[in-house]
Amino acid sequence: MNLVRTCTKFSSLLLVCAAPYALATTVNMTLTGPPPGPSMGGVYTSPYTATINGVSTYVICDDFLTDVSAGLSWVATETSVADLQNETTPSTAVKFDHTTTAAQQKQDYVAAAYLAEELMNVDQSTQAGQTIAGELSFAIWGVFDPPAISSTYLTPSELTAASNYKSQAYTATAGQSPINYANVEIFTPTPNQNTSQEYLVVTAPEAPLPLVLAVDLSGFALFVLLLGKRMLRRA
Repeated sequence: MNLVRTCTKFSSLLLVCAAPYALATTVNMTLTGPPPGPSMGGVYTSPYTATINGVSTYVICDDFLTDVSAGLSWVATETSVADLQNETTPSTAVKFDHTTTAAQQKQDYVAAAYLAEELMNVDQSTQAGQTIAGELSFAIWGVFDPPAISSTYLTPSELTAASNYKSQAYTATAGQSPINYANVEIFTPTPNQNTSQEYLVVTAPEAPLPLVLAVDLSGFALFVLLLGKRMLRRA
């Protein structure tokens, strides 16, 4: 029987969360998936479906150490990956890396966020896509539980791919600030962090303010230009 650790088949989506959530908010969550779907090594692969304050949402499990079942409800604390930026000691708001350094905790969650974004861009409507998503799922689990990437669950080729994805994530994010992943939210069960798994939710990033202003100003300039042409025609 497949263990419920991540979720079922979905097509490529970058916008994973149906609605934005306030910073550092306590929310009610219910795991609604997966039904039988893509798995690897007897383990369901991401994303799952869950409701967050009643809103259906795709969630990615970063927690290989806790087993849960569909229908489970719990309270979670929402933390943006960007919230870890100014931590000088490991944050206890999130589930992992409490006994390491703040720098290591930031590095690990940034790598997991990077992999979560990669996973949500995979088209799982094909068998090849499901395989890649499974390997990325194990790469995410391997961030906080390295033994998850093992021959116990994976074939040699899957093992190599998952290990490579994890290594690539740390290489790609080396020196990056958690602020670069403000669009990735962490939902940590509370008060007992072993009540449920911890999940990541990737939301569509907002456009930077200068870009928004540039678009607004270009629109205003076009309006002025068209208005000027109309006035000239009337003259």
